[in-house]
Formats: sequence, structure tokens, C-alpha cells
Amino acid sequence: MKLTKKTIVLGVTSLVIIFSIVFTIYNLNIICVTKESTDSKKTKKVKYTLNNLSEDIITHINSHRITSDLSKEEMEEKLKKYLYNKYTSLEEGLDKIPKNNQIKGGPSDSLLAQENMLKYEEMIEDIDYLFINLKYGYPAYEYFGGDEKFNKVRSKILEEVNKSKDKNGRIETIQFNLIVIKNLKFIKDGHFVVNYMPLTNTTYAFMNMKNPIVRDSNTYYIEDENKTYSIESIEGKDPSHYIRPSLDDNGKIIYKIVYLKDVTSSSLDINIVLKDEKREIQKKMELKRVIPPSKKIKLKNYTFKKVQGIPVFKVGSFHKELKSFTEDGLKYSDENIAILDLRGNQGGAIFDGCKWISNFTNNKVDYFKLIDCALLTKVCKKRVSDNFITNNLKRVDLKEFYKNIHASNLTGWSRIRIPELGYLKNDKIIIVLFDKNTASASENMISTLSKMDNTIFIGMNSAGALNIPGLGINILPNSKLRVQYGSLMLMEPDFIWRDGIGYFPDFWVESDDALDKTIKFIDNYIKK
Repeated sequence: MKLTKKTIVLGVTSLVIIFSIVFTIYNLNIICVTKESTDSKKTKKVKYTLNNLSEDIITHINSHRITSDLSKEEMEEKLKKYLYNKYTSLEEGLDKIPKNNQIKGGPSDSLLAQENMLKYEEMIEDIDYLFINLKYGYPAYEYFGGDEKFNKVRSKILEEVNKSKDKNGRIETIQFNLIVIKNLKFIKDGHFVVNYMPLTNTTYAFMNMKNPIVRDSNTYYIEDENKTYSIESIEGKDPSHYIRPSLDDNGKIIYKIVYLKDVTSSSLDINIVLKDEKREIQKKMELKRVIPPSKKIKLKNYTFKKVQGIPVFKVGSFHKELKSFTEDGLKYSDENIAILDLRGNQGGAIFDGCKWISNFTNNKVDYFKLIDCALLTKVCKKRVSDNFITNNLKRVDLKEFYKNIHASNLTGWSRIRIPELGYLKNDKIIIVLFDKNTASASENMISTLSKMDNTIFIGMNSAGALNIPGLGINILPNSKLRVQYGSLMLMEPDFIWRDGIGYFPDFWVESDDALDKTIKFIDNYIKK
């Protein structure tokens, strides 16, 4: 067909009209969507409550909270039994330590300064130096056996060193180091580190990854080979001794066997007795060790996001100041729910964690909510002042560190500080995620939040590195062996030593799945 001028004009006009109609409809849709979005913002916030959790789950959660029947006076007397009480003065032991014994400026480079071989007299000097510092400068000296235990260990090290020296009376430095490390392993202190190697045997959780367990009244049931059995006993004990609440992929509450052991094998077998209508069956069940993500994975110090409208505060480390974290605690304090994600957080300084709790819950929290006491001997202060590890790995003024620590009538020690007992009021629901790589300052947050109403903990047992904080370093003068340990003693009111074992969650969930399952758990049980 031949196009005329009139045909072309009509065609162009038609196209303009069509585009105008489409543009108008499109903009009307935008207006409608915008109006809907604006209207949705006017809707009331979703309310969250713990009322939908069953009575047995609430009982389980409450039973995990740390309590004590002891009075403040009884707690003080109990802690005193763990403090070395044979100091005659604050200066005692200082004259036994050689002058200029510390490597100045670069304790992290001490390994590079090691000689290949040590003379026997150099080893003796290093051993004496170490044990003098431990006696007069280590807060848990009495707790781990005092003079009797440490003198035996010192003699054992000397004996092994003597046997290991060559005909010229020398020993390889690395062999000397290994002898010292091996013999100090009786110290179960999560902050006690020799040449960057923690001494504490870590307690891992082993769980049944298959065959979820359900509970009916006080009986636990498990499916095995397409048959349902009641669980009569585990390792000869009542099943409740080992079975703990968990979450399935849909965020529903299930139960799993949780067996804690300080071994690094990938699995272990336990003895379990099952029963059906006809008979009892004794069998072995394989449990898998729950392995947390690698510590080498670098986490951002802090990130914030909302998932389905729920604020999620993810704190990867407390080794740097986290101003935005504490400010966000105040910014979102009108929310009645939050998820605090501490998975992989290996600690640092406690102050930002305390400030976030204060901001978000409107409770004054500025220090440990634990029983605490500081060692004030000059041997301890010298170690701390020479090489003090802070949240940003810089040295600090010792007066600043000790400014809130007051001496007591107990020689060598500060006043024993006991926090107010009882729960802190909190009307917000706070769900805390943690795993086996959660340590130190982040465990302080767990400890504090566990003493508040409306908190739930999901994940695995934490690292267990909180009893002896306030780190300083000794570097042995000849071997350059680097020994790091704390200057304060902290205890929960129940006086359970948690280093190496950690704090326990209310729901045992593998680290990788914890956030996703938590969101679904909230949808199932907490959203009103």
C-alpha cells in the first residue's frame, strides 16, 4: 500500500495518543503503589510476644538462667577462697624479676627473635622468671592449685628440660617451648595463651544430625529405620540429661541429643536404649561434632539490616570502637524485638556492648554483671603496663586502666565487687545468636542479657573465655616465649567455671543456619 502524507500524519497522531494513554496508566499505577506504601507505613507495627511458647519451653529457658541462693556476703567469702592470700605486700616478688626483662615495643614479633638453641642456665632463668610472674601476677594462681600445684609443675618442667639437653647442656628452643606448653595445660583459662596457642581444651557439641526427636509430655520419641521408639536412656542416664530443644528447617521446635566433650574428633558414638511396644533395643548412635565457621573468615566489625521488619544487629568484633552500633541501639529502641548476632565475635573491649544494652533496653549497664576482683600486685601491674592488650591493641595509661579499681583490706587484691542480684527489667524481646567462636567481650553481653527478662539464646555453646580478662604479656628473657594472661578474676553468681565450656543457648542450632531458622521461629511462635 502506498503511504500518502495524510496516512503518515494519522499514524503519528495515533502513536502519540497510544503512548499518552500508556504513560497515564503507568503513572496512575505508581501513584497507587506509592499511596499503598504510604498507607502501609501508617499501619501499626507487628507486636511480638513470648506467650505462644509452650509452658515446658518457658520452663526450660528459665532453668538456664544463672541464679544463686547465696547472699552477697556468702559470695564474697566464697570468692576469697579462690584468691591467693599469702601476699605480704604489693611489692612482693618484684625484686626477684630481672630488670629490663621485657622486649619493648613489639611483643607480637617475639617469635622472630628466638634463638635456635638455649643454654641450660638460660632455661633455668626463663623457668624461674615465668613462675615468679605466675605466683605474684596471675589472678587464678590459687584457683588452679596454688603453690602446691605450680611448684610440682615447675619441678616437672625442670626434670624434662634436664633430660632433653644435649651433651653441651643445650636444648632446641622449640623443644623447650613444647615442654613448657605441655606442662601448663592444667590451666583451664580461655585467655591464657602461649606463643599464640590457647592452652584450654575446648568443649565441643556433638549432635544427632538426622533422626529429629519429638517430645510428648515427659517422653522423647525418635524415628529409626521407619519405626518410632521412645528413648529410655542415653549413656545410662535419663534422656533429659542430654536432649535439648532445637529448630528444624521451618523454624519449628524439635529436640536433639547434645553431648559435650573436649575432643576434636569429627564424630563419636553414644549408647542409647530405645523401646517400642514389644521390646527394648540397646544400640550405638553416631553423633557429629558441630564445627563452627573458620576463625580465619574475616567478619565486618558491624552491620545492620532489617529482615522481615526485624532489626538485626550483627557484631563481628569488639576490637574497634563501634559508635554506629551503640547509636543504632538507641535509634531502634522503640522496636519491641531485635536479633543480636554475635556469631564469630571473638571479643575485644566490653564497653560498646554495655552501651548498646543500655541504649536499647533503657537499663544502665556500664561494666561486668559478674562478681569481680582485680590483682593489684606490682608484678601484675608491671606485666599489664609493659604490654597491655586493649581493644585496639595499643598500650594504655595504667592509671586509666585501674582508675575504677579500689584496694581492699585483702593484701594484693582490689575490693570484691558483687553486682545487684535479680533480673533487669526489659520489655523488648532480644534474641541472641552465638557459636563456638563467640568469646570474651561478646560473652560478657551474653552474661548480661541472660540476667534480663525476655531474652532468648540460639546457637551453640560459646568459646568460654571470660573468667580472667584484662590481658598483659610476659616474654621470657632468653627463649622469648610469649605468655599472655589476664589480671582480673570474674565469676558468675553460681560460681561455675565456664572457660573452655562456654555459655549454653536455649535452642541448639548449627551456626550457619541460625539466622534463617530464627526468623522462621519468630514467625511460628513469637509474632502476635
